[in-house]
Amino acid sequence: MKIKQLLEDIKCEKYAVKEGVNITSLCIKDKNCSPGCAFFCLKGNNYNGEDFAKQAVNNGATLIVAERYLDGVNAMQIVVKNARSAFAKMSANFFGNPQKQLKTVGVVGTNGKSTVCTAIASILNAEGVTCGSIGTFGATYDKINIDTGFTTPDSFELFKIMSEMLKCGIKIVCMELSAHAIYYKKVPIKFDVLIFTNCTHDHLDFFGNFEKYREVKRSAFSSRSARVAVINGDDPLGKEICACRDSGVITYGISDPSDNFAIDISPTPSGCNYVINLFDAVYRINSKLYGEFNVYNMLAVATTCALCGIKTDRIASRLNELERISGRMEKISDKPNVFIDYAHTPDGLKRALLELAKIKPKTSKLICVFGCGGNRDTSKRAIMGEISGKYADFTIITSDNPRFEDGNLIIDEIESGVRRYSLDYITVADREKAIEYAVNVANANDYLLIAGKGSENYQEIMGVFKRFCDKQIAKKYILSKYDRL
Repeated sequence: MKIKQLLEDIKCEKYAVKEGVNITSLCIKDKNCSPGCAFFCLKGNNYNGEDFAKQAVNNGATLIVAERYLDGVNAMQIVVKNARSAFAKMSANFFGNPQKQLKTVGVVGTNGKSTVCTAIASILNAEGVTCGSIGTFGATYDKINIDTGFTTPDSFELFKIMSEMLKCGIKIVCMELSAHAIYYKKVPIKFDVLIFTNCTHDHLDFFGNFEKYREVKRSAFSSRSARVAVINGDDPLGKEICACRDSGVITYGISDPSDNFAIDISPTPSGCNYVINLFDAVYRINSKLYGEFNVYNMLAVATTCALCGIKTDRIASRLNELERISGRMEKISDKPNVFIDYAHTPDGLKRALLELAKIKPKTSKLICVFGCGGNRDTSKRAIMGEISGKYADFTIITSDNPRFEDGNLIIDEIESGVRRYSLDYITVADREKAIEYAVNVANANDYLLIAGKGSENYQEIMGVFKRFCDKQIAKKYILSKYDRL
């Protein structure tokens, strides 16, 4: 691509380039640079891309994009106010701005993003509207699945994927928008529909405090970023977002008056039944998805699918048929009743335990296996311990992804919270042994929640990604004990 095309709608503070030069790729890591590429000097908490500009040029970079002119760098340079924002916009330009030819749906929230995104794509595709999804489960479209490694991929990969979707005939793309992606302005898209699920305690290691985290999520819903906002009207931040927009808001909820809502919610051993009012059409839903939190998620899904042109009666039918999402309150066994869930936040763990407490018999125990990730928000560890100690009958504290922290110290922090409410717990640092212990200690009618990792297929320890899947491990020990699932 010619530099002039690449710089369309980009404001440059300093410009020293030859416009006829062809740019072959955009890079943010010097080791990925090759002849003809543009290297962007991004600044992180622990690094500054400017320090790698010379190496990028040595590797073949033709153009350097930075927030100041770099002396001694033998390449064309462009100076911009914000290199991350420029990288995002130039990435869109490089791939011909596919977002302008696709209908775009975004999902913002602490919890529920993957479930909402996956369910929307499932229903739209089932109704003949080709939809691709991008999120925690990777990028999925036209029987293709790409593991991106991020909730929201870096801008160059994101627009490359969207461009490929367009070539495959995809009409709608539904993507998860992480708080980090919003903060770093990775997605310069004005969404046709932008969904807000909820905002609860998470990522305070990065954002510093809850108010800053809330503000980042709130910032995504300006009229410049979303044509229509589909908002959880029961969430406090959702109410603030509604108040900030003059138009283009549709609310959903259970407790407070909303445009679309659910009533008569009844948890069952096989899911959840409720009545949905969707744009004044009323349907009874017998869902395979567990929990009131999934009623909220399906309200967001139903509202969005209607905005994408699906008739309300077809949406209701699809909600009844929708299968459980992998690793999201996924029941994998009836003996004992074992659930795998991604709950890795205080709110997520609390909601999962409360929902299981509603459906289990009084004579059955509720057992919880969980840990907390290393090199992440430390403030939630004791809080999640308190939640498990309060709502589970027995807690097994174990490892999650300890990363570069001592897993035993993380367990100690969780334990301090559990002990405030209960002494019915044990610590088993090895996650596989913890799951084995949980299956063996559970009676056939007990309920077991294995929380924190969901459908992840690895465990990260000291920079090494070891293959590990909660579901596979649990099934192995259940089959060993009962010969059936």
